Amino acid sequence: MLLTLERQVVNLEESMGDVKEVLKIVEGCTNKLDLVKGQLKENVEECHSSNMDELQALFNTNLATMMTLNPKIELLERVVVMCRVSMGKKVFGVTPNHDIDVPKSKKFKGVRSIREVDNFLWEMDQYFCAVGIKNDDAKVEKEPGWIKTVNLKSNPTMRVAKGVKLQLDSWTNKETIEVIPLDDYDFLV
Repeated sequence: MLLTLERQVVNLEESMGDVKEVLKIVEGCTNKLDLVKGQLKENVEECHSSNMDELQALFNTNLATMMTLNPKIELLERVVVMCRVSMGKKVFGVTPNHDIDVPKSKKFKGVRSIREVDNFLWEMDQYFCAVGIKNDDAKVEKEPGWIKTVNLKSNPTMRVAKGVKLQLDSWTNKETIEVIPLDDYDFLV
C-alpha cells in the first residue's frame, strides 16, 4: 500500500509538474494578451481621436459652405417668388404694342358740347382698355398745382395726364395736360 501510495504521489507530482508548465505557458499567454489588449486600446483611442478631428474639420467646412450659400439661396427664393408673381400676372417685361386708330379731333370752333366730351372720354377709355390699362390711376396722376384760366381766376388742378399725344394742324407732340374744374363746363384742358 505504501508503494502504491508512493506511486500515486510520484504520478501526482509529475502531473503537478505538467500543470505548472501549462500554467506558466498560460500565464505567459495572458501577459502577452494583456500587452496586446493595451496596445489595441491605445490604437482604438488614437483612431477615434483622429476620426473625430477629421469629422470636426468636415463639419466646419460644411458649416462655412452653408453660411456662404444661405444668402444666395434666400436671394434665389425671392427671385423665384417674383418670377411666379410676374408669370401669374403674365408680365414678360415687354408691353404689347397696340396699333389703334385714334380718331382725329375736329377743329375747335369755340364751343364743345357735352356729348363730344363724353364721346372723347369714351374713346380714351377704349384706348386705355386696348393698351391694357384698366386702372384710372395708371393713366392719370393727381398732381397738386394751379393754373390760370381765361378769366384770370386761379383754380386748383384736379388731375394731370402725362404723355398725351396732341396734334394741332401739322404740329404733333406728347404733352402733359392739366385738368381743372370750371363752373360753366365739366372740365377744361
